[in-house]
Amino acid sequence: MCAAAFSAGYDIRPLWRLAGTVIWDASDNSRFFLPNLSWSAAENLDISAFALLFSGKNISEFGRRENLCALQAELYF
Repeated sequence: MCAAAFSAGYDIRPLWRLAGTVIWDASDNSRFFLPNLSWSAAENLDISAFALLFSGKNISEFGRRENLCALQAELYF
């Protein structure tokens, strides 16, 4: 597998961050995208909404996967 990846993030506001990751498999031209929006809701609580988005032919590395959207809460103590 010959792949390339890129990841970037931007603080929209002090408590909000938008980030994303892209992975491209050059051998079969399939792609994976992970957008993420996170919010620091409290001093010890982070909430994130993200998606796992796959693209490519069914026989490719990322094309045979199902897309997924999720919410995540992280509590620190």
